[in-house]
Amino acid sequence: MHNKVVILFLSFLQFYVASLGQAGNPKFNKVYELAKAYGYVRYFYPGDEAAELDWNRFLVYSSKKIIESQESELLLHDLFKTIAPGITISKNRKVSNPNSFQQFSNKLKPVYWQHLGDGNGSIGYPYKSMRMNRSANVLPESQNDFATLRTSLNTNRIAGKEIDFRALFKSDPLINANYSLIIVIKQKNKPAVPVSSVSQEMSTTKWCEYIVKAKIPDSVESVTAVVQSVNMAGTTYVDDVKITVFENGSWNSLLEDNFSNTDTVKLRTNWKPLGINQEFDITHEAKNSYVKIERTKGKKEFVKPLFDYYPEKEWIVKPISKEAKILVPLILQADSLHTYPKSNSVDFSHLKEELAKVSPDELTADNLYCRLSNVIVLWNKIQHFYPEFESLKIDWDVALRNAIYRCFSDMDIFQHRRTLTNMLSGLKDSHMTIYYTSLMPKEYFPPVSWEWVEGKLVIVNVIDTTLNLDPGDVVIKVGDLKASLFWQTAKQNTLGATDSRKNYKTIYESLSGKENTTLEFVVEDGNKKQKSIKLKRTVSLAEFEKLESKRYLESFVEIRSGIFYIDINRLTWSDLKEKMNELEKASTIIIDVRRYPKWQTINLLGHFIEQPVHRLQYGLPVIMYPDREKMKIQYDTASIIYPVTPYLKAKKVFLTGGGAISYAEDVMAIVDYYNIGLIIGEATAGTTGGTNSCYLLGGLQTPWTGISILKQDGKTKYNAKSGVIPGVLVSKTIKNIRSGKDDYLEYLLKHQFK
Repeated sequence: MHNKVVILFLSFLQFYVASLGQAGNPKFNKVYELAKAYGYVRYFYPGDEAAELDWNRFLVYSSKKIIESQESELLLHDLFKTIAPGITISKNRKVSNPNSFQQFSNKLKPVYWQHLGDGNGSIGYPYKSMRMNRSANVLPESQNDFATLRTSLNTNRIAGKEIDFRALFKSDPLINANYSLIIVIKQKNKPAVPVSSVSQEMSTTKWCEYIVKAKIPDSVESVTAVVQSVNMAGTTYVDDVKITVFENGSWNSLLEDNFSNTDTVKLRTNWKPLGINQEFDITHEAKNSYVKIERTKGKKEFVKPLFDYYPEKEWIVKPISKEAKILVPLILQADSLHTYPKSNSVDFSHLKEELAKVSPDELTADNLYCRLSNVIVLWNKIQHFYPEFESLKIDWDVALRNAIYRCFSDMDIFQHRRTLTNMLSGLKDSHMTIYYTSLMPKEYFPPVSWEWVEGKLVIVNVIDTTLNLDPGDVVIKVGDLKASLFWQTAKQNTLGATDSRKNYKTIYESLSGKENTTLEFVVEDGNKKQKSIKLKRTVSLAEFEKLESKRYLESFVEIRSGIFYIDINRLTWSDLKEKMNELEKASTIIIDVRRYPKWQTINLLGHFIEQPVHRLQYGLPVIMYPDREKMKIQYDTASIIYPVTPYLKAKKVFLTGGGAISYAEDVMAIVDYYNIGLIIGEATAGTTGGTNSCYLLGGLQTPWTGISILKQDGKTKYNAKSGVIPGVLVSKTIKNIRSGKDDYLEYLLKHQFK
């Protein structure tokens, strides 16, 4: 209790000091005005110049300029006037009527923004943003993120020998991708076998070498060398591809390509680039040439309106501080060449040249202006596009002020991540997590897992059985911190709607770290004996989650006569269909939904019902005005699950908790609304529906819930923030952890199946 009080007091003190610092800090006030003006111009000013701008570089450049300048008001106005000549920023005086440049003509057409959620300037799926009477960036419908360069190797020369395949990679500051080199080996009458390089950290400032080696069988039929980028955002650069073969006692060249003599035609011929959502190009510089693989911005097309109405007012006037206001036209006139008024072409060209000079070194979280840019971008995404904002009791302006202030004292990406997390915490959105992208090292875990149980940090799983640890051992200290303070500190770095979700995420937050780093802690066993433990983080995230699942029963078990347990996190829908004959004979079916289900397993509900049931109804926000003013929701028709044979008459029991999010929450919402079965455990994550993503500079990104949701009645807003509350609340106990028992199942066996 004492630690909790200390944490709360320190949080209050930090907020109080921040407030004092904000009030008298002119640098802070300048950035605050920039942040507010950015959102209004970026998403709602319909001019051509603003639409083609590199906004991330603009924010880094602009925040530096206004902080260093003595004339912040004039400079802020001039910066935006260069890209948005129709706007006006002024202090302590009335903003003039913009009708002087809004003279409509039959030869001109109105241009204005339409948003279905935040499409980030493109027509995507499902989120869309476009300017009317301007060509839109239409993205491919496919969500395939893979991009490859591939070439076939001479099997006559390499059969029975070892080959070495290496290449250089670099990325841009907005990257969210994974890279690998793959040697695909095909033998006759056998499936192809890929041999991949080990995933590693990427960089925006230096080339990183990836290497993979493979022994080629004598009976090889074909060998393909593949450069692969799984690219969700940003740009990948590839250079100096080299393949050597070990023959006659030495390594000899098989293939070398630095792309200096390559154009796009040769690239297609020699490397056969493939990627539905990627664009490939060759860049030639004075001293270097390389392949550029960029996430596509879409194909330019004229498309029909997203909805049938347009802005009722031609401009808006918004405060950007206590003293300053901004006037932003929502509608501009345009011909086929320009929107009007036009920017000064010399000033606009000069600005673009200045933005191009912003170096990759300035686009990392070690740089103050990069941190400020990330806060501004993320805050405005939520401010203008978050569909469930009105149900939240938070002061979002205060969140912006605090985040800006903390940027000045943050020193690295880890502190910056905490600042962004604190800013988002009041939204109670379990989809949100500030993730590290490929610019950061992969996360690894020690060969143990722990949870917060009965007010204590308790070892719940020992993956390495050679360790001097047992499930149920209580952690006393982690490093120099008491376990309770350590856990609460880690929990503050997580985001979630329900306490059960935050505890679930804190397991990962508190255990993860760079590969081979050491985690030191002290535990007390059941005999009150204390021991110090040092463990290396050597387990990958995928392996950690796989081993964690082994704490539960097998995925399909008859635990007593007629009582079946099924885990839809591990069983596929095909697996379940094969088990229907056994389930028809069941008296009770226990369905484990404590984690994310396999795809299509929601179809199991069709065997539990005798009347059709509706899923939750999802809707996209319809936005034409800033600050979610007059926002409407365009709902889709709710999907229906129909009864199917065989109907399973057994009693149904659903196990759930903080690991149940999104698709799992959707399943549990149906069970809860239609009373399909007994629900026991803890509250779900409290979040479902489609996500949008915000990619930030320096290797960070976060998903966020981009849609609005109605209950199955099609009228009532679904309040996901509280999660699905079980009819029977069950928490874990140290006693059952030590005994290797599942508290949820123990409750059922004790109270339901006597």
